[in-house]
Amino acid sequence: MADIIAKNGHIVIRKMKETREDFQLFLKWMTDPQTMKFWEGMTEKFTYERVAQNYAEHVREQVEQCLIEYEGRAIGYCQFCVLDAQGFEVPEEEFEKFAGQSKAYGIDIFLGEVECRDHGIGTQCLKALMKALFEEWGADVLMIDPKIHNTRAIRCYQKCGFRNLFVVPQRELQDGIRHDSQIMGVKKPDFMRDCDVWGRRRREMAEIIGITASDPASPVPYRIIKSDREDGYTRQLIEYDSGQDKVPAFLLIPEGRGPHPAVLIHHQHNREHHLGKSEVCGLAGDPLQAFGPALAKRGFVVLAPDSVCFEDRRRGSLAEGFDFWQHFDEMCYRIVRGDYLMKKVLEDAVCGITLLAGLAFVDSERIGTLGHSYGGNTVLFLCALDGRIAFGCASGSACTYETRMKNGTGIEMASVIPSFHGKYDIDDLVSCIAPRRFLIVSAREDKYSADAPDIVAKALPAWHRAGAPENLCHRRYPGAHAMTRERFDDIIEWLTQSAASYARAGCV
Repeated sequence: MADIIAKNGHIVIRKMKETREDFQLFLKWMTDPQTMKFWEGMTEKFTYERVAQNYAEHVREQVEQCLIEYEGRAIGYCQFCVLDAQGFEVPEEEFEKFAGQSKAYGIDIFLGEVECRDHGIGTQCLKALMKALFEEWGADVLMIDPKIHNTRAIRCYQKCGFRNLFVVPQRELQDGIRHDSQIMGVKKPDFMRDCDVWGRRRREMAEIIGITASDPASPVPYRIIKSDREDGYTRQLIEYDSGQDKVPAFLLIPEGRGPHPAVLIHHQHNREHHLGKSEVCGLAGDPLQAFGPALAKRGFVVLAPDSVCFEDRRRGSLAEGFDFWQHFDEMCYRIVRGDYLMKKVLEDAVCGITLLAGLAFVDSERIGTLGHSYGGNTVLFLCALDGRIAFGCASGSACTYETRMKNGTGIEMASVIPSFHGKYDIDDLVSCIAPRRFLIVSAREDKYSADAPDIVAKALPAWHRAGAPENLCHRRYPGAHAMTRERFDDIIEWLTQSAASYARAGCV
């Protein structure tokens, strides 16, 4: 056990050994172009002898070298050591401003097995290492130094609690080019507090709703029923499993090879149960709900499923008003069983995210979600509880339970979650989304987003602690609840910019 640095579930981080087996593993990764592109550089040539020499040098320099194992198989590498400003090659004044006289460690990490990337495993590994360094190795401060263009790695580090400190220009030479380094850091009290507070809150919220997550999620296969060529994209009518249910959906695939960013779009309610995926895809209903084609033409893969009791997920009946009672019964029957409609809605949504993440033409690090009204409610819960989502937009839905009850505003059936409001409210959900990019769209005369400014104000400190306050956006418009052309266009543009900010880079 002395060789074990950290252990958490399927993850074990152990000391690298001076053995042929460990050296050969490291050599395999150091000769893989997809790893070298972001680690040492494409012009660096590694041999077994060089691996052994580097290992010996790191031992002399008191750098701890480790292999990362997942389910008993070595998948990556990390290293750490005690830092000072000179050894870290950063300005002493900036280093002292953050670390002071505290014991600081520097970290490097990568996943060498390409198929293990894009599943959240790297984030879990880094968190396990950080926890061990703070709790077992006496670290007060941790620092890490990705290249400034490595947005994928930076996002991973932000999710683990690191915040941007300063940039060192032309600090790292790779393939004959000097790159700027984004120096990031986290202090022990902040990491331990956030692990305790926000991790506990997410777990408690998930437990209240009844959500459990597989880790990593199993792939979600789907069946293509029909395919139609449209201007700039292909629209497929598909069906996939979610628990015991079949979920009908439209999958919009843009032109080009990809990998593309992707968006899971949740349709509105509007007392129109006969509409769902078709309205999102511009085949029926309000043209200002047709986000699907607009995003597909911007290069997004779009998944637009029917929610429970909408469009093709209704039980057929000619009785007037039966759609409402069918939806009402779905809520009531579940509550009587000790279950909740929100649990089903979120399980369907999680399956949708997993489906998108498994598509070869989707960049799984650039998956977002969008919804208006009922769809926006789903976005708020989903983004808080599913960390795979890189960016999200909730329109016409940011209103606390407290304000709804005070003003006599209706609560959508899926949002009826007994005991949830006893401990949490919408601002807590929004806080759990930090530090990812999130847009709240509200309107001054919209009762369903009445206290959106207060929600943002209460949630913003979570983004400040994560060093990314600019990632929480709120746009408040004149008018009422219904979508307008101005809001529609702004949402499309914001999603496009958000996907661009998470352009594929890095190997964590």
